Amino acid sequence: MSTSLLGFLTNFLQSSSEAPQRAHYEAMRAISNHDYEQALELLLPDGNAGDLHAQTLIGVIYRDCSGLVEDHKRAFSWLSVAAEKDYPLAQLNLGLMYYDGLGVEQNYPVAGDYFLKAAEKGLPEAQTRLGCMYYEGEGVYPNAREALYWWTKAAEHGQSEAQFRLAQNFAQGWNGSADYQSALTWYKLAADQGHVDAQAALGDMYFGGQGVKRNEREAAKWWHKAAAQGSQIARQNLEILKRPTVNPSNEAKPYTAMFH
Repeated sequence: MSTSLLGFLTNFLQSSSEAPQRAHYEAMRAISNHDYEQALELLLPDGNAGDLHAQTLIGVIYRDCSGLVEDHKRAFSWLSVAAEKDYPLAQLNLGLMYYDGLGVEQNYPVAGDYFLKAAEKGLPEAQTRLGCMYYEGEGVYPNAREALYWWTKAAEHGQSEAQFRLAQNFAQGWNGSADYQSALTWYKLAADQGHVDAQAALGDMYFGGQGVKRNEREAAKWWHKAAAQGSQIARQNLEILKRPTVNPSNEAKPYTAMFH
């Protein structure tokens, strides 16, 4: 569920309801070049002037671009300032610091509180994180219905991890019976976004004919996509598909031949 710093910044700039400062775009360029000092130089004036966007980005840079305890403390300080101003991206990222115990003692309940604040403001990543905490019972009592509620909200906004989690639960029959049609729908949406585990799982569904007509060609295609991203399970499945006992169809052979 992690997001690269550059990916975070890109999404931040694209989803912002306000026009970002030019310095923020320049900071993204600096980050893409791994020049974090330059990025901080560009953002610090706005951050010191009270710009919540800049304060959040400064905090994320300090958190993700250094393993130094002192920098984690700086990250916590910057994110706290923006979070206190009710800025959802800061609340999400401060929650992550409490969740991971970076710059502060690990505290799941407090992390969940920050995720909830951001989730209630419609931030899909926070909704996904909150759903996971309810599902695993981290800092809260396990509650599958609450988890599915938040995952559904995030999935409907295109969050691929939430789509994958929903699909998993539909496939496993969280309410007593499997719903393969719903699982297939959500797996496909996540897989189309490049979610590696969803791609592997979608291959499984096509191979097993779950919620769809059995299709080795489609199974091989999705396993190949997942294998290209490093999925060992997909690699193993492709190797199994090659075995004579599986007897892959002629349609599947071109896809299995692509895998090396």
